[in-house]
Amino acid sequence: MEQQTNTQTPKKDEIDALEIIILLYRKFKSLALGIIFILKAILIFSLRKVPHLSLCVMVGAIVGIAFYLLAPKIYRSEAIIRSNDLASSIVVDNIKKLSSSFRGEDKQDLSRLLNISESDTKKLHSLKVFYGLVSSTAGGNDLGLPAFYVNTDKIDTVSNVITKYIKIVADVLDEDVYPKLMPGLLHFLNSNAFGKELNTVRVELLKSQIAHVDRGIEILLQQQAVLATQKEKNNNISSLPFQLELNSQKNEVIQLQESIDGLHSRKMALEQELGIFSQPIIVVTDFSKSYTLAKKLSIYMILGAAAAFTLGLIVLALRENRKRIINALYDKNDEKP
Repeated sequence: MEQQTNTQTPKKDEIDALEIIILLYRKFKSLALGIIFILKAILIFSLRKVPHLSLCVMVGAIVGIAFYLLAPKIYRSEAIIRSNDLASSIVVDNIKKLSSSFRGEDKQDLSRLLNISESDTKKLHSLKVFYGLVSSTAGGNDLGLPAFYVNTDKIDTVSNVITKYIKIVADVLDEDVYPKLMPGLLHFLNSNAFGKELNTVRVELLKSQIAHVDRGIEILLQQQAVLATQKEKNNNISSLPFQLELNSQKNEVIQLQESIDGLHSRKMALEQELGIFSQPIIVVTDFSKSYTLAKKLSIYMILGAAAAFTLGLIVLALRENRKRIINALYDKNDEKP
């Protein structure tokens, strides 16, 4: 009896699960059919009311143009900076916190942070920051230039590597503020005490490395001069031991020259790092003078036309079915005790 009960229980569970799946399928099917029916009804009704809806779309587009002309113009430009000491995530977070104060009424603090006038801070609208990424599988370059930029905190760090480069997109109400914005951002970012301390240590280390490479080059040049003198003395001796020593000296001279060339290359790379990236934050490309409008006329027209179409569709549908709606309301009231 127990075996029979145990064998029947799994079958019952399988039947219950199958019934639930069938029920969900029927519900989903009825929902999909209902949505399709509504869309068909809207399409047929819209085709019947094409003249009225076309007029609504035209009026909506005209209203969109009016809003475009009356709304304040927002200009957009972008710049790229490089963080030489702080992690890109820290710099991005600092810029996001700064951008959040753009929408506040009190501009005194923002004016102090950017070291610009309060009248100029009122012309700032928003800042967006983008991480510079390179593919982890692709070969890098000497300066670590990014392959692309992303504006998200959820970065795939498995297939991508965050670089030191950061793109800033600035929206402003007056394009004349752009020449003041970048110096203001540098003032804000470079005033980070921790970043300053890191940069001082890094610069001192670079100078120390350059001095160390110079000493290495000087020592190798002295050894090269000694070998050249010995080689000149042995050139007139034709015995076999001296010839073998001469060949050994030639090989050593070649190795010394290769070492000297390698140290010179290392020195040039260090001097490039020190010369170009001596500040905590540097500007790679400044905000361009070829500004673009953040919100174009076409967007206003499309939004106005879409809103007018939707509103016109609702009004026409209510107007055509007003008798049914009124009768349904009266019938509902009559049913009340």
